[in-house]
Amino acid sequence: MAASRGYTGGWVHYDEQFRLRKVFSPFSSWGVVDMELWLLCVSTPNVSPSFNTGLSNGNNLQLHSGHSSTSYTHLYSLGNSPINVDEVKKALKNYPYQEVARDLIQGLETGFKLKYSGPRLPMDIDSKELIGEKATIARDKIFKEINLEVPETMPHSRCKPTHDSGPSMESLKDEADLLLKCSMASNSWKTYKTAVECFKKFRFIYNYRDIWPVPIDEIAQFIAYLSYKGFSASTVSTYISGLAHTHKINNITDNTKSFIISKMIEGLRRKNPQKLDVRTPISFDLLKRLIHSLRSVCNSQYETLLFSSAFSLAYFAMLRVSELAINSRTDESGHALKCEDVTFDKSNGQTELHVKLCSSKTDQKHNSITLIIQSHADSNICPIRLLQSYLQVRFSGVNGSNKLYTHFNGSKAIWFVGSSIVYWAQTNAKTRHGGPNIGLQSRGVYIRWFGKRGMLWNDFNAKVLHAVEKFSPPAMIVIQLGSNDLVKVKTLELIQNIERDILRLHLLLPNTRIVWSEMLMRRYWHGATDGKAIERSRKRVNSAINNYVLNDGHCVIQHPNIRAQELNLYRYDGTHLSDIGYNIYLNNIQGGIETFLSSPKIRRFPEV
Repeated sequence: MAASRGYTGGWVHYDEQFRLRKVFSPFSSWGVVDMELWLLCVSTPNVSPSFNTGLSNGNNLQLHSGHSSTSYTHLYSLGNSPINVDEVKKALKNYPYQEVARDLIQGLETGFKLKYSGPRLPMDIDSKELIGEKATIARDKIFKEINLEVPETMPHSRCKPTHDSGPSMESLKDEADLLLKCSMASNSWKTYKTAVECFKKFRFIYNYRDIWPVPIDEIAQFIAYLSYKGFSASTVSTYISGLAHTHKINNITDNTKSFIISKMIEGLRRKNPQKLDVRTPISFDLLKRLIHSLRSVCNSQYETLLFSSAFSLAYFAMLRVSELAINSRTDESGHALKCEDVTFDKSNGQTELHVKLCSSKTDQKHNSITLIIQSHADSNICPIRLLQSYLQVRFSGVNGSNKLYTHFNGSKAIWFVGSSIVYWAQTNAKTRHGGPNIGLQSRGVYIRWFGKRGMLWNDFNAKVLHAVEKFSPPAMIVIQLGSNDLVKVKTLELIQNIERDILRLHLLLPNTRIVWSEMLMRRYWHGATDGKAIERSRKRVNSAINNYVLNDGHCVIQHPNIRAQELNLYRYDGTHLSDIGYNIYLNNIQGGIETFLSSPKIRRFPEV
């Protein structure tokens, strides 16, 4: 047709464009694919198209049974493809579906065949109207169509995003993967993965090739293999579901639904019927005995409060284990309760516990439900009282986990015990970079502060014993204490008291590393008549305790950069450190702990 318009070389390009358009609308009519052709060749009154009834040979060339008095242009021969077929062959070399690849390459080389088995009637077009002025108009329009270029969103091709096309293809792929992942519970994904791995092992043992879709006889032998290994019928059925899911998600034929496979699974159920579940639910009396026995089996009061609250809440709220605890420390996708999910409310003078289940095994879409728990007359098993007691000492974890029930295991707890130096150091640590854990959370460290203003050395043992009753033993304990005793206790007596209690601490916590933090200089010693004498006493005590601790295999942190002559390091009272002073002090503590954790052989910081 293009040739009849006076554009002799246009048909090849026109044919290329026509074929590309037809790819996107394979079932549309000619008029839909190219409205211009439909108007020119069919609807134009001056054009009288006629259809030959002659047959076509194998090359699709017309065998005329009649003649026409006008000249016609016949559209039958295949034009050249704009696609580099050699490059396509290279790209499809490792394509998993080689049959599809062969059809594609053959179509590019010899032409694609429409899936139409009816009569093929060639269309003849009168070309008299396509010469002269109309030929120029038609040629311009054809060039315009050619210059539109091939659309970028061809099937199975990579899209080239434009500047205003929105997210990148990688972002869309990640979003698609996320949506697919959210379509099932995480445990279902894990189970299906286990099923596929078991099937791969089966193939490896019996030298089967990695062919998908899996042949029916191979699936049948896999079921026999699982039955021989003693797998239950429900487990085998789940594994076959995993194989079925793998087929469907890869859009390939699923042979697991065949008649013989269904009958084999049914036969396995009949051969090995499900055993009666002999487990019984926790009774009220058993709950009381469980909670009472925790005092004898738990390592600390913290553990006792944690498990008592968890057992009681699980019983009265009828919770699953997955709604109480996570599978692992890195599992943030489970249904375990968070701190914000539990609230206390007053109703008619009585305290109620509101428990919000945001999701569960039977609520994967997060519709949520709120349970209202009443108090119980027996305070030893009351879920409200036990939860309140637990929340008072709750351990938030190294990274501030918001899960309701959190244990110590997995983190290095460090206790920091001392007088007002420790008390105000904790306050300053909360406002600086690194937070209360002074930047050590990246090392899996959690610091628990035990600071008391005006604390004396005689208070040390009681403070430690109280902490041991509540919490699990720490990996390390840092002691910043004794300065307040310098003006009240003789130097030798203070040294003996400190050495005695450090030895007692080592016997009480044999696996805990003891760190002595030297007593700091002061610009003013309250209650002292001779400040210089107190300073000499401070140096003597530090020197004696340093030697004692190091000889016993423990550690020492010194503070040579905190000196009394530095006015900006102290507050106006000359006793307590300023914000600058506490920053330096906390840096020393952080550096010492990091050094001792990374290098067990180093026991003094900074090294002399």
